[in-house]
Amino acid sequence: MKAASKKSRKKQPSKKSHSKPSSRSDLAKSAEPMKKANKGMGKPTVLFDTNEMITYVSDENSPDIKFGKKGMPIHSISFDEKVDLINAGISKKQLLELKNRYGFTLDTLSKILDITDRTIQNKSNDFKFKGNVGEKILGLSELYSYGMEVFQDRDKLRGWLSTPNPILNNKSPVELFLTNAGMQQVKQELGRIDYGIY
Repeated sequence: MKAASKKSRKKQPSKKSHSKPSSRSDLAKSAEPMKKANKGMGKPTVLFDTNEMITYVSDENSPDIKFGKKGMPIHSISFDEKVDLINAGISKKQLLELKNRYGFTLDTLSKILDITDRTIQNKSNDFKFKGNVGEKILGLSELYSYGMEVFQDRDKLRGWLSTPNPILNNKSPVELFLTNAGMQQVKQELGRIDYGIY
């Protein structure tokens, strides 16, 4: 009889108290957390819409960027991975997908990349942009990926990119895309927003 009563009094698992999730977590309920390249930071990167993901993949020593696929978030990759990706090249097809994500016209894109729109049009979809143009495309990919992590919404990101910003000398972030230094400044501003520093 005593044994039976012991069984019936099995310890119920204690309910752990959870802290209230942040607003970012609320929006990311169905999202899949991914580790940042810098493991020391201990902060997982959450990509909110798998269709908006821009990731780095290295399959059989062929580094590439992917849209809407699993992989390392493109803005979190290491310097060596960036070099490998620039050397391997980024295809015209991927460039046009990136253009559509940003909502750029071909004219705007050609100005950012410092090449003619005819140069882009005349290339086959499999053509790979390398060197300085490849580096600029990679920079655009990183900014879009990080911007989506920060704003969690394509329209909000596009709105921010096209709005003059006092911190950026009253220029819109897109206006700074013309130089690598300007793109770096935009990335720093996204970082400030990400960490709540305005």
